[in-house]
Amino acid sequence: MISMRKTYAMWMVVLFISSCKSGEYLLIESVKGRAVSSLDKKPIGGVKIYVDKNAFNAFDTVLTDDKGRFEIQGMKVKDYKDLKLQKDVSYLFFIEKEGFQQRVIDIRDFKSIKDTVDLGIILMDKSSTVINNTLVGNVYVSDSSVKDPDQIQAIRIDEIRGRTLQMKYKIGAEQFLDADFVWHPSVGIWLSPKPLTYGSHAQYKSGARLSIKENALELQLGDKEKILSFTKLYNKPVDLKTHRDPYYAEDGFSIEKPSGKSMKDTAQSDK
Repeated sequence: MISMRKTYAMWMVVLFISSCKSGEYLLIESVKGRAVSSLDKKPIGGVKIYVDKNAFNAFDTVLTDDKGRFEIQGMKVKDYKDLKLQKDVSYLFFIEKEGFQQRVIDIRDFKSIKDTVDLGIILMDKSSTVINNTLVGNVYVSDSSVKDPDQIQAIRIDEIRGRTLQMKYKIGAEQFLDADFVWHPSVGIWLSPKPLTYGSHAQYKSGARLSIKENALELQLGDKEKILSFTKLYNKPVDLKTHRDPYYAEDGFSIEKPSGKSMKDTAQSDK
């Protein structure tokens, strides 16, 4: 970050010299970018962009268009003495929308080209509150029509804290294990920091990738091309006092709907 800001300062000197020739002096560059969801890479419209309202370059809040794009015009002064106003300029741009985590970007960390700073693709993470409300307590069962005792049979999402997801999953006859996944916005997927144990006798271990939707999820174990698919069976509140407490003997979770339908019957009735 420091080297980038040194580069920014050098660019400002170059721009200052070139501006002297034109009779105008650049106070702050134009800024543009494109906001997209880190989950599915789709553009997000209606994202707010603003700076500190007390800054000299404060402007009315700008909204991204339906393609997630925005552009904010820069500022120039005609008298070089007015460049002292740069000390009151805010280089921190706030980017936010309800349901997403706020981004704060220092434009000095980006290169200026032709009086414009291009922030490029701005990845917006879903807020943990939104994710919690829709996913925590969901129980998903395997879509495989062939029962494979060596594969993971069911998954429950227990809790999401920031970018860490805690889940419990079923292997073998009646064995339940815990696992953590960490959200990586650069690839738009949940990755396990530790290998997952699986197999009918817990004989396998491998890293895992998790892709989540509200009613389904996909799990990729290791470098295998085969992806395991799971469908939401039901949602039930998770007792956070017992789900990982070593002093409690939680038996896991049911793979039957509260109505009493079995996993197999439910899968058939949903088809």
